[in-house]
Order: sequence, then structure tokens, then C-alpha cells
Amino acid sequence: MKRSLQDTASHNKNKKNKSDQNATTGPVIISLDIHHKSKLLPIRIQDVPQALKIEMIMKPIFETFHLKPSHFHHDVENSNIENSDNENSDSDEQDESNQEDETSDSDLEDESDEENPMKKHSKNSPFLNFRNSLNWKRDEKFIIQEILKLKDENKLIRIAKVLNLWENKQFVLKAVENWKLIYWIFENIPEDRDLILKALETSKSYNGTEEILKWSAIARNDKEILMKAAQYDGIAVRFPSQDLRNDKKWFREFVLQCVKTKGTVLEYLSEEFNRDEEIVMKAVKQNGISLEFASHELRNHREIVMKALQSNGMAFEYASIELQNEKEIVLQTLNSYRYYSGSVIDIIRGSFCSNDRDVMFEAVKQEGMALEYASLILKNDRDLVLRAVQQDGNAIQFASDELKRDRVIILEAIKSDAKNRTKRPSFKILAFEFIPKEVQSEFIEIARALYKDVFKVGGWW
Repeated sequence: MKRSLQDTASHNKNKKNKSDQNATTGPVIISLDIHHKSKLLPIRIQDVPQALKIEMIMKPIFETFHLKPSHFHHDVENSNIENSDNENSDSDEQDESNQEDETSDSDLEDESDEENPMKKHSKNSPFLNFRNSLNWKRDEKFIIQEILKLKDENKLIRIAKVLNLWENKQFVLKAVENWKLIYWIFENIPEDRDLILKALETSKSYNGTEEILKWSAIARNDKEILMKAAQYDGIAVRFPSQDLRNDKKWFREFVLQCVKTKGTVLEYLSEEFNRDEEIVMKAVKQNGISLEFASHELRNHREIVMKALQSNGMAFEYASIELQNEKEIVLQTLNSYRYYSGSVIDIIRGSFCSNDRDVMFEAVKQEGMALEYASLILKNDRDLVLRAVQQDGNAIQFASDELKRDRVIILEAIKSDAKNRTKRPSFKILAFEFIPKEVQSEFIEIARALYKDVFKVGGWW
């Protein structure tokens, strides 16, 4: 069926309107321009490729501040932000360009450079006009995102000053995620509650909570901020204002959170809290060394001391004398102490438990030389002495005269001592020298093979 002239005109008109509509909603790329005048971009900026956004939005900023791709944390190799003149120049011209870039970098950091746009600029300066020409309503989020990728914090701070970004709360809250900027921000930006909370969240990765609370008067008077700080670092217990400390119920909950995070802050608390069983228990559970700051009564509290030892065997030093001589306490200490630097001998020396076979067996398993502090009866215990010399051959010197002649014990002592030479090469005395001379001749060849002639034994080598 043939269309009428009127139908054809109507069809063409509809087609033209549809074409115009498609042109309005078509690809954003064709609408982009360096002056940011596109009416479509505010709607579709998130759909624009990253390289194109950098080219159209960030390139003027890069060029104004003499920045290069290497100054940023992302790869902009394909964004064509370098001058085309540099790309087409020969090697000599490229070297010259690099020198100019280096000069620009130094100028960026030179406070006395008056031509640097980040320094003095009048209200009518071209740079101010450039800044005002940026389409902040449309591009603010993207510009902030890219500026924060600068590797050099000093450049970032100065560029943000000129762009008035430090007056932009969104930018500041993002910037404070970089812990290297936190100190500058707190010294130069007015205090803000949201800023403090964000900074505290950042500080947990580098233990900066204490510094933030020192700077912030707002934080020291805000219960929510302090409780959040306590979750990151118990040192927050030092900073509540007196008014908040007077709120006994809240302050106790706050202290409990602090010692749960860092037990040793018990040191900063008053006697009221140092004798509080619940608070001290949480503190030693987090770090057994916190027992040092507990009251005298609680250092004699068996359950608290056991919990402290389970956390850190070195807490044994702060237990009461009475508990230091309990078998179960000493065994728990030896089981925990192996994970920390120190000598088992410090635990055994002077302890009444040195007469206990179970205690001494655990001790010599970790440090054979602890045999020195065993009772005379235990020094004649073959299994105990054998275990001691297997850990450290030199422990044979503390065995009874009878066991010093035991062939199995002698052989184990020499083997162990030869093996340990690599761990302590400066230790010159050999286990062989503690063997009675009347039996040494039986083991000279074995000793020579095991020691590999590294050391001379007596006068037999």
C-alpha cells in the first residue's frame, strides 16, 4: 500500500525527532571538550573511560602544576597527558625536557618561587581564573579522587591549598585516610567530629591514636569518640576530661574497653581500678605483663595469675612469692615461657619446686643447664639427666658422679654438644671435658668424628 504524502511527511518528521533524541543521549565522548561545557557530561560522567576523563579533566591541572604521570599512584600511560612536543622530540630534546621537569618539581617545593602558581596569587591572576574555570559541580568527585593519588604528600598539600580543597569536607575526609597527611591536617584544619572519627579509623594501622587524642580537645570530651579510640588503642584511657571521669558508670565501661585492647594501660589507672578484679582479669588476659600493675592482693590471686601466665609466661616475675612456689603455677610458667625470650633458669633458681621431678623435667626439656638447680636426688635421676644432656651436652657437668660415667649419657652429651656448636660457636668449653678422665679415652675417636677437629679437646687432639 502506497503511503500518502501526508503520512510520508509525518513519518519523516517522527524519524527526525527520534534522530535528534538519539543525538542528545548518544555517546558522551563526542560531547567532551577541554573547557568542560558539555551538558551531557554531568549525567554520564561515570560512563566515560578513565583515560578520557584524565585527558579532558585532569590534563589542565597536570600541566598547570608541571606534573608528570610518575607523580601519581596509577598508570596514566595511555591517557596522553604528556605534551605531544615531547613525544616527537629527539633524545637530546627529551633530556632537556626532563631537566625542565626536574626544575619544575624543585620549584614546586621552593617556598620562595614567586612564579609558582601554588604560592602567591592575586585575585586577578591567570591561575585563579584557571581554578575558577574548573567545573566543580560536575567534576569535583573525580578531581578529588585523582589529586589524592599524588605520591608526594607535600605536592598534594600545596595543590589542594590552591584549589581550595582543604575547605572541602569531602576532600579532607578522604585525605585523612592517608596517615602521612594526618599530622598536617590536625595542625592546619579546624577540628571536626567526623574528621576525628575518620582519623581514628586510619590511625589503627599505624598506632596514631595517642597523637590524635593529644591534639583534639573535642575528642577528649566526647564519649563516642573516646570509646571508638579505646577499640583501636587502650592508651585512650589517659585522655578523658575530668567531667567524663566523674561519670563513674561510663568511665568504668570505658576502662574495661581500654584494658581489653591494651592491658598494660593498667599502669595509668588509679588504685581503685588496679584492685578491681574484673578490670585486672581483662588486662592480664590481653597481656600477662599487666600483672605488674595489679594490686598486691590480686598478684596473689591464683586465677588471675594463672590467666596472666597463659598470656605471657614472663608474668611469673610479678606473682606473689607464695604462688611462685606452687607446682601448678611453675609448670604453667614453663609451658608459656618457651614462647618468650628469657631463661628458664630464672624461674627455677631459688624455687622450692626445684625438688619436684615434673617441674625439673619440663625445665631441662627447654634448657638443659637448668639441671644445675635440681636437687641432689634429681641429679642422680637417669631419665632426667639424659633429657638434660640431650638438650645441652654441657649439662653433664651437673650430673651425679655416677651418671657422668654412664656410657649412654656420655654419648648423648657429646652428640648434643657437637650439634649445638653451630648455634654457639663462641662457646669454647666442650662437653667432652666434663667426662671423667678415666673414661675419656673410650670416646676420643667418637668425639673427634663428631667435633670434626674444629676444637681441640684437652691435650688429646
